[in-house]
Amino acid sequence: MRHVVDGYLRAANVKRPQVSNHALRHTSATLAYRYTRDLRAVEDMLGHQDPKTTARYARVVDRARTNPALKVPVEL
Repeated sequence: MRHVVDGYLRAANVKRPQVSNHALRHTSATLAYRYTRDLRAVEDMLGHQDPKTTARYARVVDRARTNPALKVPVEL
C-alpha cells in the first residue's frame, strides 16, 4: 500500500519526508474522530488492538478544540 500511495504522491509532486502513507493514515484518523467523536469507530477503522493507541487521536483533537489561544479576540 505504501508504494502505491508514494507513487501517487510523487506523481502529484508532493512527496516529502513529512508526506507519506503513514501521515495520511494519521490525518484520516484525526479527521474521522473530529467529525464523528466515535473513538470505537476510529479504532475499528485503524485496526488497533489497544484503545490507548487510538485515544491519542482524541487527545489531539480535543486539545486543538480547547486551545485557549483560539479564544483571544484578534482579527488579522
